[in-house]
Amino acid sequence: MPLYEFICNDCHNQFETICTTSETASVTCPACGSIKIRKLLSVTSSLKTGGSGGNSLSSLPSAPSCGRSGFS
Repeated sequence: MPLYEFICNDCHNQFETICTTSETASVTCPACGSIKIRKLLSVTSSLKTGGSGGNSLSSLPSAPSCGRSGFS
């Protein structure tokens, strides 16, 4: 199962939980019990730390800007 990152809109607690995609709608904040949470966009751990291959976000090629596919 995937690991999801959330932030609570009420107490601003940031937390992670392992659940299926369908279960993300029923996740509550472990600190205050609020249902007012939102899923955060996260980067894989290998990109956060640079990974074992020396790759990092700065070494990745840039994506084409909107409106240009960059492909033939």
